[in-house]
This record gives sequence, C-alpha cells and structure tokens, in this order.
Amino acid sequence: MSGPKAAAANNSTVRSAGSRVLYKRFIRNVVGFGATVVGFLAITCVSFGAEPPRTKEASRADVAREYLLTDRAFTGLLIRSGGVPDGKKLREINARFDWITNLFIQSKLSRTVEELRLLTKDIAAASRAPGQDCIFPNDDAESDPVARADAECPEADRERESLLKRLGAITPVSEAHRTVIEIVRARAALITPRPDFSNSESFLQPWNCDGLGARVGWTADGLEKGQLFGYTSPQGYWPLIVPDAPPIAMRLPQIQMEHEPDPVRDAAIERSGRPVIVALHGVGGDETIFEFAYGRGLLTREAQRRDAILVLPRTEFFGMYPDALPMLLDQLELFHKIDRSRVYLIGHSMGAQAALGLARKHRDLVRAVVLFAGGVGIAPGAGAKPEDLPPILMIGGELDRVFRAETLRNEAALAAAGGFNVELRIKPDYGHVLVVNGALHEAMLWLESQALPLARDKGW
Repeated sequence: MSGPKAAAANNSTVRSAGSRVLYKRFIRNVVGFGATVVGFLAITCVSFGAEPPRTKEASRADVAREYLLTDRAFTGLLIRSGGVPDGKKLREINARFDWITNLFIQSKLSRTVEELRLLTKDIAAASRAPGQDCIFPNDDAESDPVARADAECPEADRERESLLKRLGAITPVSEAHRTVIEIVRARAALITPRPDFSNSESFLQPWNCDGLGARVGWTADGLEKGQLFGYTSPQGYWPLIVPDAPPIAMRLPQIQMEHEPDPVRDAAIERSGRPVIVALHGVGGDETIFEFAYGRGLLTREAQRRDAILVLPRTEFFGMYPDALPMLLDQLELFHKIDRSRVYLIGHSMGAQAALGLARKHRDLVRAVVLFAGGVGIAPGAGAKPEDLPPILMIGGELDRVFRAETLRNEAALAAAGGFNVELRIKPDYGHVLVVNGALHEAMLWLESQALPLARDKGW
C-alpha cells in the first residue's frame, strides 16, 4: 500500500500507538491507579464461543454504526419497560456487551461488528411489542451520523488548501483571534475527498460536500474581518488549543433549547452565564460517544434542558494537561457567557478517574462530579482533606468486572469515614458500560441538587 492511503494508515497507527502510551502514562502519573482497564477486561471477560472465520476486516466506522444501532435498541428497551427491564435479560445483555467491548479493545473489529449485530437483534426482539417490527420509535436511516462508505467529495483537496491558504494569510488582531484561527485550521484539515473510517473526527463530519467546508468558509469570512467566528456558532468538532502541542480533539454539541423563548430567563443567562458540563469517555471510546450514544445522545438533551454548554473532550489527551480545564473555560468564554461557579464533570471508567483528578487539581472550578464505573482514590491518604474535593456521586454496576461493586463500596466507605461528600449507588444487573445508559438521567437529577436545575425550574 502506498500514497495517500498508506499515509492515512500510518497516521492512524501512530495516533493509536501514541494514545496507548499517553493513556498508560495518564493512569500511572495522574490517576495513580496501577492496572489499566484493558488489563482488567482481558482477564475477566467471559467467552461466548469460538471466533468465526472472517473475510474483510471491519473499520472503526463499521463498529460505530453497529454500536449506535445497539444503543438505539437498548434505549428502546429501557423506554418500553419503564426503565426496569426483566432482570435476567438485563444481566445477559450487560454481560454480552462488556464481552463485546473487550473484543473491540483487542482490535477484533469484524468480530465486534458481528456480535453487536446479534445483540441488537436480541434486544429488539426482547423489547418489541406484539405486531411491532421497529427497533426504536420513529427510527430512520437519516438519523445515522456515520458517513456512508460511498461518501465522496471530489473537490475537497482544492477546497481544503484554499481555506488553509486564506486562514494562513490572516493577521491575528488579538490572542483570542489567533486561537480561533488555529481552531478553524484544525477543522479545515478534516476536509478530505473521502472520510477516514479509522478516525471518528472524520467519519462523523457532514459528508455532503457543502457541510464542513461551508461552515469553515463562513468562519473564515468573519476571521478575515477581525471577528471571532463569523456567521456560524461553535459546534461539532471544535478542538481545544493548548500551547506547544497538537489541538486536543473535542466536540461541542449545538445548543438547542427545548423551551419557548423567555426574555427574563435569557436576561438572567446573559447576566450570570450558562453552566458547563464536561463529559469524559472511557478507554476505547472517543469524544463522540456522549453526543451520539448512551441513550441516543441523552446527555446532549439533558444539557439542553438546563441551558448548559456540553463539552466532550478526548479524555486521554485532555487528562494529560494539568491546566486543560481552565484553558477550556477560557476558550469557551471567547464565544459564550459562562458561569464559572457551575462547572460539572461527568466521567466513565478512565474518564471517571480523569474527572476525579481534574476535580482535585481544580477544586475552585468544579461544583460537582459524577463518576460512572470508576472513582478509585477519592481519599488517597492521611493528608487528604474533604475540602479538597467537591460533592461526588459514584455509580457502579453490580456486574462490573473492571471497577467491581465491592471495590467501589470500599472506596466510598473510606471516603465517607474521611468526611468527604460522597454518595455511592450500585445498579443491579448492570455491567461496566451500559450502566451509563441505565443511570445517566438519574445522575442528572442528582446534579439538580448541585445548582443545575431544569431551565423552567430556575425561578428567575
């Protein structure tokens, strides 16, 4: 293999290797948790049969598409059961899903796709009402955010180079202006003739040849006039610029309020700013998972209902920078009025450990933290003080073999004995990953008690 395809493959390999090195270093140095999640999964997974022969290896995009269908089916099961599916079936689904996750982490992508497809069919059959044959209400192909295999933009190279040339010719009028130019350059680099199906930053872009290019062009129009972002608001892939390093992949779901305009509320937002929710994914995931999955993007809708800005960084890189959180807030303030007294962290697994480290490092910035399937090291030693951490909600799965329920109980008990404000909830019949689906709404209700109410309940 040679030419552009080889270069893309090499870049993907280098990036994957770099991610693994950074993740191991992050676990060792920042979190202080000795064993990696990958190792736990490898020694605790349960086999569901011999691996069948395969012909063509699947891509990360193939896995993403099948996973989103599984997530859609599981969300339908939760809705139709009132949030309480049959316990035996729920245990089976969680055990199978965690096993499939292990396949994905081992880069057995074709087998992952096959097993996800089977699991989706089983979930759909379990949740289907008599005479009903859809996986999810109002399901349709247009809701699939993954680029098609035949997606093609013949003029992409010319358009990308033209935009990069325009951006390179702009003289920054301020540090904020310089930062936005760098952000838009990173966005422009994603304009390619075909999606890179190993990179979700690429295959989750709007592949209609007018989508990303047009947005970058509109922003460039404003930048050339000295404006910060022209005619489009920050949304989608919007990386974090850090000094002397490549941009950190990050997504900003579009702010779409689910209520009628209210001048009093809008004036209050303008006065005090919007709260910020930073959600950090686990190992094997990326910055897109909270936006499109975990209940078909439930966290995005929950943030919208609270007038909050949702930020989804790439965990393994975000967690490597001690000042990533204040840098993020500074960057957000270029575009939004934010309330720095109401910054919330949500993390899953590796992301939970990262959130814990960030909360301890920046106690003055973080209002409250939700830790899914993680939270080891809340009270790390005799010198730890309760005021070093904000209120924490830990949520674990009874079937989790990575961060076992007993481990979380011991951590919570140790933290409570030290006077830390920690609450632990163990979800019966849930494992390591789907516990986020099963308890995310519950976590948001807890955050309401930490000054993050629904917009209509704020009592302006």
